[in-house]
Amino acid sequence: MSRALASPMMLCIAIAAVAALIWTGAVSRDLRALDDGLTTMASPRGILSFEFAASMADAQGMLTEWARLRQLGTVARSLIIDTRFIAAYGSALALVALWGALIRRLPRTYTLLLVALPVIAAVCDLAENWWLAVQLDAFTGALRAGGADLASLEGLEGLGELSGNAGVAAQMPFHAIVDVVARVAPAAARPSLEHAVTFARMAATVKFALVL
Repeated sequence: MSRALASPMMLCIAIAAVAALIWTGAVSRDLRALDDGLTTMASPRGILSFEFAASMADAQGMLTEWARLRQLGTVARSLIIDTRFIAAYGSALALVALWGALIRRLPRTYTLLLVALPVIAAVCDLAENWWLAVQLDAFTGALRAGGADLASLEGLEGLGELSGNAGVAAQMPFHAIVDVVARVAPAAARPSLEHAVTFARMAATVKFALVL
C-alpha cells in the first residue's frame, strides 16, 4: 500500500484533494459570515431555513423579514458565492472518494459510484440554488412592481433586472440547463412559486442524503 501511496498519480490526487478541502474551508467561512445577517426568528438557521422552507408561505415570510432588515442583497450574494462552495466541496469529496477507492483497489464500478455521489449532490445543490433564486427574483420583482421602499432592495444593485427569468436566477449555473430544457418545455423556465419551494426542498434533501 505504501508503494501505491507514493505513486505520482496518487500524490497528485492527494494534493488536489487537500487543495480543494482548503478552498472549501475558505469559501465556507465567507458563507458563514453572510449567514449571520440571515438568522432571524423566521429563519433560525439562516439560509438553510430557506432551503428547507415547508411551504410558500414560510419562504415568503423569510423573504419579507430579510427585506425588512435590508438583507435581500445578502441572500443574493450568498447564492452566488455558494456556487464556488459547491464546486469546492464537490471536487474535494470526489477526489477523496477516488483516492480512497484506488488505495483499496475497489472495482471500477464501485469507484465510479463513489466518485459520482458527490458530483450528483453538487448538481442537486446547483438546482436548489436556481429554485431559491427564482423565489428571490419573484419576490423582489413584486416589491418593485408594488413601489416598495428601495431601501428594502439594498445590495441588489448590479444584479440585473429582477423580474421574470432575469436577475439572480439567470446568474446561477443551473440556468444554462434550464435554457436547454426550456426549448422543449418552455414552462420549465417559469416554475410556479409552489413548485420552486418544493423542488428546492427536495434537492436540498437529496444533496444532504448523498454527502452525509
